[in-house]
Amino acid sequence: MRGTVLVVDDDQTVRRCLGEFLEAEGYKVLSAPNGRAALAILEEEVPDLLLVEVDMPVMSGSRLAEALAHYPDLARIPLILMSRRKEHEAVPPPPHRVVQKPLNLDWLASTVATLAAA
Repeated sequence: MRGTVLVVDDDQTVRRCLGEFLEAEGYKVLSAPNGRAALAILEEEVPDLLLVEVDMPVMSGSRLAEALAHYPDLARIPLILMSRRKEHEAVPPPPHRVVQKPLNLDWLASTVATLAAA
């Protein structure tokens, strides 16, 4: 196993497709439908990387990134924020990234491998 990735997206199809792709790449995948559910998962298990949709109900990806900054153990986890929009709210500092959907799967595989190994 190459590591653990938490996929957070309110679209169940997106979560499933990204999860299947990442599992095929050798990752353990956790998933959550919003930032609040992701925080509950993070209380139980700390992944190597978070792949998070920016625009979600209940708790957005940007709010999740802000919340993680308050927890030293979680603030270090690399975060890839995904969005269909070209304009984004405040972007967390590196090693976090913001990418536009649809994702290029070759780029995703390479970036996840790099960030999850960091």
